[in-house]
Amino acid sequence: MESNNNMTPEDVIFKSENGKPITDTMHVAKYFGRQHKNILKSVRRLIAQGMGREFRCPVIDGNRVVFQMTQKGFEAVTKTLPGVDAKRDAVLAAFFRITPIPASQWKEKCPKRLEQLNEMVACSSTSIEKAIQVRNTDAGRVIDARQLHAFINNGATDFSTWFKRRVEHCGFVINEDFKAINSTEIVENGSIPGIGRPSIEYVLTIEAAKELCMVEGNDRGRAVRRYFIEAERKFRESQQVAPTHPAIPQTFAQALRLAAEQAETIEAQQKQLAAQAPKVNFANALEIAGESILVGQLAKLMRQNGVDTGEIRLYQWLRDNGFLHKCGSEYNDPTQRALEMGLFEVRTGTRYHPHTGEPIQTRTTLVTVKGQQYFINKFVYKSQHP
Repeated sequence: MESNNNMTPEDVIFKSENGKPITDTMHVAKYFGRQHKNILKSVRRLIAQGMGREFRCPVIDGNRVVFQMTQKGFEAVTKTLPGVDAKRDAVLAAFFRITPIPASQWKEKCPKRLEQLNEMVACSSTSIEKAIQVRNTDAGRVIDARQLHAFINNGATDFSTWFKRRVEHCGFVINEDFKAINSTEIVENGSIPGIGRPSIEYVLTIEAAKELCMVEGNDRGRAVRRYFIEAERKFRESQQVAPTHPAIPQTFAQALRLAAEQAETIEAQQKQLAAQAPKVNFANALEIAGESILVGQLAKLMRQNGVDTGEIRLYQWLRDNGFLHKCGSEYNDPTQRALEMGLFEVRTGTRYHPHTGEPIQTRTTLVTVKGQQYFINKFVYKSQHP
């Protein structure tokens, strides 16, 4: 069953006869794109485990049996659904909005949910715009590194340590990816200048800032990266100027000169496009990927960019070249080397046996954004420059 993209979190909830917010198995199945029979199985299993108070006696909707459930029942039913955390939290937030809790009681009664809701507010475009300013300089648009660190790192690491590690990890080059300003003590040999000195501040290019957001690997980093992408799109649109019409040549000599200049311009543009083709394909590929993806999705991404491969052949290549395990219980799991390089992540989950209802642990190998950069660069550029 496909999820109903037109449903809002508030559409999932309605009020019971006594005015309390509830939902039911049919609304949950539609909103999350799950089969109704599987949601019913989860409800019956939870009732058998002693949570009967959170579920109402089933009602008949047409030819279906539908269970109503409280907020606590909803949390229990959706807790084990994979890949629904954001939508689940949105519905829970709607529950809280429908049943207001005095602000003085939030910290005591719902500390975890309060933290999640605060994080959702922090990751909004308005909050990001207030926390991180984009500066227009002669060298281009730049971001203050301290502002970026304060927002996406959220106090986990001090700025000096964080910035030094990230610059070394990403291989940033001074005066290309970032600049040190307000200090005369800049090291001239290309190393990172004056880490930790309070007189030095750093500014980053937009591209470097987006890469740092990806490397951070948390919700704030991903939200800021999306914000930068959208901000750059709007900036480029604002800079577009209607082309001016060239003056009409008045003599035959002027017409010949204009034709020659246009031919030279076209030839130069064609050469530039040919030289930039690998980078354009690479950028388009990353724009499509965005987050960690399956190996099969990476194979499709490569094939769209001119690499003759498929999921089976790509898996075989990854095993043959030491990125995935070849056999045993770790078959197709990332090797230690690949994990240390940050190319893969393993996502664990739980599914239930369709007949017995017993929980089964699952492991899924995903290619990280850094891994996508690595393999796309390795395959796509090689296919275009044999």
